[in-house]
Amino acid sequence: MRQHCQAGTGHDFVQIVSTAEAETVITADQAVRGGKIIELKATVDTAVKKCPKVKRVFVSKRTGANVPIGNRDIPLEEVSPCFSFICQNVGADLPCCQNNKQ
Repeated sequence: MRQHCQAGTGHDFVQIVSTAEAETVITADQAVRGGKIIELKATVDTAVKKCPKVKRVFVSKRTGANVPIGNRDIPLEEVSPCFSFICQNVGADLPCCQNNKQ
């Protein structure tokens, strides 16, 4: 089952991921909202400790912050051969592509 969510707090995230019995989570290192840095990866790290079914967390570089990478974390840009292609040819102006320009 695929489920997409944007959880505002770690508690929301735990509830949604647990209910969905998710094995995979996709997040970014950080987000910028209203000029403030939102620590997405840190929130996910705390939450997945309470979600034993999560086997992997794909982490995209949004801000390029130095965030801890654990055993279940997979840098998205390293495993997605088309990620760079998308940024270079389709969505160069997308926020996810700003730190991936060659």
